[in-house]
Amino acid sequence: MFKREKNEPLNIEQVQILIENENRKRKNARLYESLYTTDRDKIYVYNTYINNDTPTYAKNTQRSIHSPFYFNIIDTKASYVAGNSIVINVSSEQEDLKKALNNFKKINNFEDLELEACRKVSTCGYAGRIVFISEDITLPDEDRIKVANIEPWDTIIEYNMEGEILHSIRLVSEYNNIDNISEVYQYTEKEILRYEFNEDKLELKETIPHSFGFIPFFKIENNNEEMSDFARAIELVNEYDVVVSNFMSEVKAFRDSIMTVTGGADLKQDTINAMKQTGVLNIPGAGSAESKIEVKWLIKQLPTGAFETARDTLRKNIFLASQHVDFQDLSSSGNLTNVNIATQLMPLESKASKYQNKLIRAFNYQFKIILSWWNILNITKEATYKNLEYIFNFMKPVNMLDKAQEQRQLDGLMSDETRLALHPSISDPAGEVNKILEEQAQENINADSSFNSVG
Repeated sequence: MFKREKNEPLNIEQVQILIENENRKRKNARLYESLYTTDRDKIYVYNTYINNDTPTYAKNTQRSIHSPFYFNIIDTKASYVAGNSIVINVSSEQEDLKKALNNFKKINNFEDLELEACRKVSTCGYAGRIVFISEDITLPDEDRIKVANIEPWDTIIEYNMEGEILHSIRLVSEYNNIDNISEVYQYTEKEILRYEFNEDKLELKETIPHSFGFIPFFKIENNNEEMSDFARAIELVNEYDVVVSNFMSEVKAFRDSIMTVTGGADLKQDTINAMKQTGVLNIPGAGSAESKIEVKWLIKQLPTGAFETARDTLRKNIFLASQHVDFQDLSSSGNLTNVNIATQLMPLESKASKYQNKLIRAFNYQFKIILSWWNILNITKEATYKNLEYIFNFMKPVNMLDKAQEQRQLDGLMSDETRLALHPSISDPAGEVNKILEEQAQENINADSSFNSVG
């Protein structure tokens, strides 16, 4: 790992070596993405590493069916974590910060940004996030600061033991050919260096200063290992697809019954073709007392027991390896209590919590950059990321009757704000308490008005 002095860039040779060293990781990320998107024209099976360098896919003629496990695993988690908007709370005294944050979320389509980030990070294990200033000078200052997600295979970022960014490199490559890199950007605390390749060698083309005071290109990780949610399940999914494909091939080729004709009947091909069309077989002489012609049906049964056992075992192990929850099984379990639901959701809750912690770390760094810029422009006053609280409202299936009973039983045993925070449909407990107080005050005013009018 190269040592970079603060505010100073790596040299060209070091940048090029970093890109070459990240080749395996970049290709892994791109292949995971192709598994998620499931290109129907390219049914691939995860194969092996060639020369311990490049992960590859090999055509498998045995497999005609591509199961939906990959995108089901990813989309379930993304909806679970970011399907409900992530709330950013600030104290009521900081109205300028609250206003700026609400505007920021609208300008940057915050809900969609975070949903797609969760989808990409869960698929590939990590992804990039960049903070930048819009070039549209007609926009007001508070609208010009933007954030965007960057593809994992275009992201090369290394941290030191203290969590500080050592190197921050962004590539511009083709989606379908990530080896074709057109531009390279290196970010430091005060400038952006733009490079282009010339005959496989990098050349510095431009140095662009920026005023953030922090490196504006950073990483969101899925977990400490930067591992995809389905990485451990790839071989199991491949086996599942082969088992199902082989069975479906048997079904397609299978005839559930065969007609047998004995006794010397001479069936012409025209007679057989006519039978296929009309469903009627006319055999001259059959049925008379002297005839020995006999027509019978030989019924066959396709054995399914071994197939179902293999299929169900693989399916169960796929869910275990990916910490996925079988919601079909959950929905068929009847009227579950919230304790039953929470127990069955524990694997999904575990990996969602890991991502939540990593995202909070990325949020803290992101808003450290943004708030420093807002403070300079007097959009906010001495605001820091420590003023922010992130509330995740995971999209859990809930027994609402249980929750209603819980709220009644806890009334008076804890503060209203703490009690309401336990309800899954309330994302802003403090705001909910204020609404309740306002409604009660309005009801008292209405009651007084009614009493006075009667008097």
